[in-house]
Amino acid sequence: MSSQHGHAPFSSIQSMADHPQILPDLSVLQRRIPLTFRDSATAPLRKLSVDLIKTYKHINEVYYAKKKRRAQQVPPEDSSTKKERKVYNEGYDDDNYDYIVKSGERWLERYEIDSLIGKGSFGQVSPQTLPYPQNPARPPH
Repeated sequence: MSSQHGHAPFSSIQSMADHPQILPDLSVLQRRIPLTFRDSATAPLRKLSVDLIKTYKHINEVYYAKKKRRAQQVPPEDSSTKKERKVYNEGYDDDNYDYIVKSGERWLERYEIDSLIGKGSFGQVSPQTLPYPQNPARPPH
C-alpha cells in the first residue's frame, strides 16, 4: 500500500545493513578522517570571528612593515620613478577604460556635469544639472 504522495510506507524501508554497497563506502569515509586535528586557536573560522580584531591588527602590521621596506629600497638610477600614463581611446578613457568625466562638461546638449561622485563595478556616478529651462514648445523626449 502506497501513501498519498507515492512514497513507500516507513515499515517497508529496509535497514542500511541489508544493503552491502553502503558498508564499503562507509569504511572509505572512515579512513579519510584525520587522526589529528588542527589546533582550534589557529583555525580560519576562529580568526575571522572571535579573533577578528587581532587578525586585522596582524594584517596591518605585515602590510605597513612591507610598505616601509619598499620605501627604504632605492630604485636603480636608470629607471624612472614616475609612471608613464598611457593614452586610451584618444585620451577620453583612463587606465581602466572608463570615460574621464570632466566638471562643466555638457552631455546631449542637455545635462551639465557637476563632478564625479564615485566609480566602481557599477560604472560611474556624477550629479548633473539642467542648466536651461525646458523649452515649453518642444515636447519632452
